[in-house]
Amino acid sequence: MKKNVVFVIFLVILFCTYFLVVNKKKNYELEYVINTYTIKEVYDKTYNSYYINVYNNLNNYSFVSSKKYSNKRHIIDNIDVKETDGTTCVKPISKYLTFSYVCSDDNNYFVENKDVVDTGSKENYDNYSVYNKSNKYYVWDGYGIKNVLSRKEIHFLDKEHYDNSLSFNYNEFILFADYDAGRSFSDFYYVDIEKETSEKIESQYDISFDSYFLGYYKNKVYLFDKKNMLEYFIDLKKKKVMKVSKKEIGKYYDGTLKDIALSKLKYTNMYFDYKNIVNYVVDNNKLYKYYNNSKEKMMLTNIDVKSIISCNDEKVYYLSNDSLYSYDEQNGNVLLLSNFDWKFNYLNRIFIF
Repeated sequence: MKKNVVFVIFLVILFCTYFLVVNKKKNYELEYVINTYTIKEVYDKTYNSYYINVYNNLNNYSFVSSKKYSNKRHIIDNIDVKETDGTTCVKPISKYLTFSYVCSDDNNYFVENKDVVDTGSKENYDNYSVYNKSNKYYVWDGYGIKNVLSRKEIHFLDKEHYDNSLSFNYNEFILFADYDAGRSFSDFYYVDIEKETSEKIESQYDISFDSYFLGYYKNKVYLFDKKNMLEYFIDLKKKKVMKVSKKEIGKYYDGTLKDIALSKLKYTNMYFDYKNIVNYVVDNNKLYKYYNNSKEKMMLTNIDVKSIISCNDEKVYYLSNDSLYSYDEQNGNVLLLSNFDWKFNYLNRIFIF
């Protein structure tokens, strides 16, 4: 009896070990052919993502999907192809992954749903025309920010300042320099978007407005003062400002926080590299996305775009003329809100959460 129990335990351990080994995430790359297309299938465990390239002698269509790792290989079952008036649209078919069509013509790669969705609804809030209420919209109003939909003001400045030249937003907060201070400043204002409150973070340092925020890492926001050649971090948990740089060496993040020469931060604005899967760029007034393993840019919309307001791997918010739009694969291009002043002034004036 005892031998049987030991044997059963051994089998259970053996099975569990086999299961863990088989299902352990592994980087892999393979190629196979479906119809007239070659499929390049890549899994990158660093990004927890599948990269699929569908290509032939004429075109190379790129796709990405972030989904739980599977030990299955050859995950593409078929290729759906639509051809109309010189345009070819391609979509991989898989039981495990879901993709949208990517199209091409003689000039560009582009997403199939690049037209703007007309919701047919419009509501006016002061000087703003709102077409979609699925986001929280805040705008710079000179003394702080204002919630467009609720009209709630979060003011922290005594004097009116037309420009918001030094601010940083991430997740559910925005950090502002103290514009009331004059030619240089020491303090920051931390705005909690969830609570819609502001808090002053004081420091002992004299910081030039010729500065920029590098990025966020582990509850700290890093800032480089180009005029004084100094780097600081603002500790959001302790609400303290600390000097980072020593002997002309600062900190920079590109997957890990590491040392960097301050001279590199001065002559080119270097922002933290979070190794995003999806990247966005405006080129010749057109909005494109590309994946971190591909140089093929895909145009996202037909309309002219002048600025990207914010973005992540799933969605991008952008400005065209006087209107704010969003794009994601599921919903396409959606008109969100408009303001006449954005035709002329829009930099650092719009915050979306």
